[in-house]
Amino acid sequence: GFLLAVEKLKKEGVNLELYVFDIGTDSNTKKLESLLTTMEIQNLDLVIGGVSDKQIKILSDFSKSKNIKYVIPFSSKNTEVLNNGNIFQVNTPQTKLYSKASQVFVDKFSIANIIFLETNEDHEKDSLMAIMKKDLNSRSIPYKSIVISESMDRELTPLLDASKDNILIPSSGNIGVLGEVLSTLNGLSELNSEYNIHMFGYPEWQTYEYNYLKDYHNHGTYIYASFYVDNDASDTVDFRDGFKKWYKKDLQKTYPQYAMLGYDTGLYFLTALHKYGRNFETKLNSMYVDTTQFAFN
Repeated sequence: GFLLAVEKLKKEGVNLELYVFDIGTDSNTKKLESLLTTMEIQNLDLVIGGVSDKQIKILSDFSKSKNIKYVIPFSSKNTEVLNNGNIFQVNTPQTKLYSKASQVFVDKFSIANIIFLETNEDHEKDSLMAIMKKDLNSRSIPYKSIVISESMDRELTPLLDASKDNILIPSSGNIGVLGEVLSTLNGLSELNSEYNIHMFGYPEWQTYEYNYLKDYHNHGTYIYASFYVDNDASDTVDFRDGFKKWYKKDLQKTYPQYAMLGYDTGLYFLTALHKYGRNFETKLNSMYVDTTQFAFN
């Protein structure tokens, strides 16, 4: 993906030198440490990479000492960004994403009939649920809760409101839970057409579109996400075609789409470097790059 960004920029007349290094395993950093002593790396304008906290710490210290801009492409949990002004962390930390998603949810559904569908087993989304309920409480917006079970359709019907939008939030992003909820909703919709029911869910639901896209549309589903691909957009089609041409294979169905993450990251930061030079950070607010999956902001 990154190489496809380089190709696009070269066609636009951008001149750049790209070095690609294998930095070794996540835990053994000896290879990375010895690479950082080479002349090539000492004179770079921009470094992108590092997966583990150990690798990121070493690269961060290096970027600080040499005053080189450093992009962390994957990790959303690393805190190095707080001690190094040369760092750009592409992937939003979950807590910030949850806060933003919750604020938008509360603004959009402040007059809806809000129902949380709890699960006793999957606690992965507990911190998001806690933020959403806190934000609803602070605005005195009422909500209801029931537990997902075999009798959910019977328990859910009395909680629905025919005079409002009903928005349901399963407290799990699991595909099995999603299937169970959609099955219940499909049955309810057939029997109770007077209710307007929507669903609110998770970024990973994008990877289940193959199974459930029709259901998503039928129930007016909302998904919060920092990564989103519009499959019908012309630049998405161009990217898929370019990927297939160069690598003789289709994109994998993952969230996020990693080839596009490489492409968008390359397009954004190499454009910044080309337009504004090494100290591009002061100009980013006035720069727009037409990315495919991630809207840098």
